[in-house]
Amino acid sequence: QWLRDSSRQRDTYKEAYLTARARLKSLEDLEFSSEDVRSGIKRLTQKHPQSENLILGSVTDFVAFDDRIKAYAPRAVQSLEKWTDRLVVPTTDALNSLTQLIQDEQLGSIPLSIASLWQDSERAEIKAWASRFGAEPCLNVLKLLAGTPDWVSQLLSRLYYSPNHLLSDEALLSLPSGIVLFTAQGLLISSRDDILIHSSASKGSLSRKSDIEALSLSMQESEHLLKDLQEEMDFADLQQVEDAARLRELSDRLGVQNKETLAAMGAMQQLTNQLQHLDEQRVQNEQKIVELDSRERELVKELEALGESRLSLGQEKEIQQGELESLQDEFSSIGERREEVMRVHQQRQLELAKVELRAQSTQEGLEQSRTQLTRLQGALQRRLEERTRIEEDIRVAESTQIQATQEIEVYIHRREELEEALAVRREHSAGIFEELRVLEGRLKEGRDQQMKIEREKSKKTVELERLKTVSRSLLDQAQEKYQVDLMSHPHVDDPQFDPDKTNRELNKLRTQLEGMGAINMVAVEQYEKISGRSEFIHAQKEEVLGSILLLEEAIEEIRETSKDKFLATFEVVNQNFMELFPILFPTGEARLELTSDDAMTAGVEIMVRMPGKKPRSMNLYSGGEKALTAISLIFALLKTKPTPFCFLDEVDA
Repeated sequence: QWLRDSSRQRDTYKEAYLTARARLKSLEDLEFSSEDVRSGIKRLTQKHPQSENLILGSVTDFVAFDDRIKAYAPRAVQSLEKWTDRLVVPTTDALNSLTQLIQDEQLGSIPLSIASLWQDSERAEIKAWASRFGAEPCLNVLKLLAGTPDWVSQLLSRLYYSPNHLLSDEALLSLPSGIVLFTAQGLLISSRDDILIHSSASKGSLSRKSDIEALSLSMQESEHLLKDLQEEMDFADLQQVEDAARLRELSDRLGVQNKETLAAMGAMQQLTNQLQHLDEQRVQNEQKIVELDSRERELVKELEALGESRLSLGQEKEIQQGELESLQDEFSSIGERREEVMRVHQQRQLELAKVELRAQSTQEGLEQSRTQLTRLQGALQRRLEERTRIEEDIRVAESTQIQATQEIEVYIHRREELEEALAVRREHSAGIFEELRVLEGRLKEGRDQQMKIEREKSKKTVELERLKTVSRSLLDQAQEKYQVDLMSHPHVDDPQFDPDKTNRELNKLRTQLEGMGAINMVAVEQYEKISGRSEFIHAQKEEVLGSILLLEEAIEEIRETSKDKFLATFEVVNQNFMELFPILFPTGEARLELTSDDAMTAGVEIMVRMPGKKPRSMNLYSGGEKALTAISLIFALLKTKPTPFCFLDEVDA
């Protein structure tokens, strides 16, 4: 959201900056080409260097409008501005010499003031008059620039402004000598009967100077704002690139962690299976131990029983001596049985020791397995915690990536809007040019019609003058010959009237009238109507020409901006292309070249040197080489930020 707001704010600042720059350029061009006093004197001093000693300077070179000028009426400001566009000469002799030079060069009308004729005694009278009738000194709204000479402030101290729209006879009759008064109506009064009405709506040098200064400050402020905003957006872009790199790094780390986690889980499962098998063996061994203990107790009981039997046999030895031979065989068998029992007992003891040793070994393996299982469970827990943290980082990075993607979509949408606006402007320009062509055709027809009407008017005017001359001649002849004023004398029958002579004269006059042709009585009205139409067409022509100039300036500015951006982007793409091409073709070289000097109409030629070959055009290589070269060029375009398809829109083809 911040990037979108910053982009919109940057576009607003940029639009204001471009508008101010276009306005500033127009004012500077107007200031440079304006036919004011300074331009005329500049031509004079260039041709006659000695004339510089005759001039103290131009007033407009040392003054500028203050912000308080807004309190003055617009017509008064224009009148004041017109008056300050004048020269100041030191003496009357300098005026005489300068007048001759100006007339020789035909510089037109140039207002002048003579510094030597100013009198300090007039200031007190002027101040008293101004205080009486509410006039304000114009120095309050004028700024004196650094290094302004004293004669400028002396001259400007005579200038006063009257906010009253109407002046009284008393104010004019008591007007002091030396004052220059400007009124809210646009009147310029230098004496009681010397008044100039100013009605022009055009701006003068001081207004243009103030506008240029204000626009320069506005442009500087816009440049600073644009620079700061661009730095912030560049930092945001860099942060976005770093976030994307960090996201890739976290993804790689997550993949490695997943592999390690899967391996640890597999090892843990294997150890769990081994532990379960050992537990089963331990249970079996414990059961065997219990069985052996039970068997051992039975054997011990048998041994005890045999011992008791042996003891009873010894006691009965004396009593049953007689039965010794009969029992000797039984005793021998019992001894053999006892030895067999002892052997079995020893064998059971050995088996028991083996079982105990195996159980102890199994118990130790079980403890080791439990320790390893605990260690693996701790490692697994740490892996799970690290995985959770990495997944959280991935979610944050994905959120950042989604936001960056949305911002990129906004940039793409903005670029599409700009392209559509550019297309609309081009269509509008084409429509304007077509309308201009139609208007020029209509203007040409109007001019032809006007010339035809003027020729007709000239013919009619000549004919009218001739008829007036003939009429006056006839009246004069009647007055001279007959002493009769036909204009005032009523018509009466003449007894000496000669019908034949009169008929001959009448026929002669009729022949002359027929030779003259019909008189167009509405020619004047038609001329006035056509003149009005001609003025209207001329005004339309001036308006169209003004629009053409503005469009040409805008087109030139767009052309220069497009050219600069194209060349800058072309250099970046070319550098990326030169770096990426050797990756696909080691020791190979490639570059982009313009086919002509005009960057806006030139094509782009791909020059390639394959490994072990001479440099030549891409069209002379094989399809595979062309494809790999095109891939390196496309990657060079994608590496350029932003991707320059606005200026290289068909390069992927």
